[in-house]
Amino acid sequence: MEKEVRLKSIDPLSFGALGAILYGFIGLFYGFIIMIVASIGATFAHSFEGSSSILAGLGFAGIIIFPLIFAIMGFIGGLIGALIINLALAILKGLKIKIEE
Repeated sequence: MEKEVRLKSIDPLSFGALGAILYGFIGLFYGFIIMIVASIGATFAHSFEGSSSILAGLGFAGIIIFPLIFAIMGFIGGLIGALIINLALAILKGLKIKIEE
């Protein structure tokens, strides 16, 4: 049975939280890539008598810093996006959505 409902608004905080979680996972992925690249760089720097501990620390910090920065950006982007969506929904007087039970 199909039912038609009208979406009037989106809660900006919950939409921001969703953005923070999604972007946090993306940041974790990028942090992992940075860690791998820094570890490879540290291995080569060690063999050429370079400072390998700085590169290894940078790679480990990438796992923590990237998800945090991405989550903050995702939260702010989600807030702004929800506000823009709510403005558009107010102009359109809602959005029709068909759901099936």
